[in-house]
Amino acid sequence: MNSASAANTWNTSRPPGVVVSRASCRAEREELQRCLEYLRPGDTLVVPALDRLSRSMQDLLAIVAELRKRSLGFQYPYPPIQG
Repeated sequence: MNSASAANTWNTSRPPGVVVSRASCRAEREELQRCLEYLRPGDTLVVPALDRLSRSMQDLLAIVAELRKRSLGFQYPYPPIQG
């Protein structure tokens, strides 16, 4: 994978059980779908920023709920969101 495509897609050279999502807009939802389909039970989706995964809180909650149903982990490497 060249560096130009790596900036817009999920990382395929990953440690076992970890996928990094870099999908960033509605036009790239196809890449997000491919990333989510690639994940297997026990894997963890790591996102560098929440806006890279979703554009709304409702969308984020739906994606995380889907991940949990599939026994997938989710990591956001920053302090927890407090509301």
